[in-house]
Amino acid sequence: MVLLWSLRLGAHLAKRVWHGPEDPRFGDLRSRFGQQSALAFFAIFELQAVVGAIFVLPVLYVCWNTGSVDTGWEWAGAIVWLIGWYGESLADLQLSRFKRKAASAGQVCREGLWAYSRHPNYFFEFILWVGIALYASGLPGGAWSWICPVLILILLLKGSGIPPTEAQALKTRGDRYRLYQQEVSAFVPWFPKRTR
Repeated sequence: MVLLWSLRLGAHLAKRVWHGPEDPRFGDLRSRFGQQSALAFFAIFELQAVVGAIFVLPVLYVCWNTGSVDTGWEWAGAIVWLIGWYGESLADLQLSRFKRKAASAGQVCREGLWAYSRHPNYFFEFILWVGIALYASGLPGGAWSWICPVLILILLLKGSGIPPTEAQALKTRGDRYRLYQQEVSAFVPWFPKRTR
């Protein structure tokens, strides 16, 4: 599960970095920190490494398990993980296709999953980690693995996920994005409201 997740996400991010413009949030950070930006980037990426080390603990715990994979927890976890992986993959693909269209410049993606959630990729990333926690829950003492989905939920909703992404979208898309915020759920996919 982790190998598939990391290969897909790594390939997606590598393609975006090599073939697309720099993420505008990096430019904003450079502007905000000025000459201290190298130190700020170092601190941010080191913090991400620490968080990543926390996320890998349930995976290591599962890998160290010498028992067979035959409980309902493992099957439920694998199914939930697959839903998360597929949903995140689909959301990223839909957004990439939208951005490649010439007519999409300055527009807001409302195609596919993006019509039901402003951040379906983040939502399904969270679901993916719920699947890993479910998988580990069948092991003795595996309930502690729920710290990972809780932590990622906090980061997505209050930290490095939705807040800076929405701030950047408001800067670049203005009123179009404000309308999108009014009509479409921020995180959990749901039927959009119509304000017009």
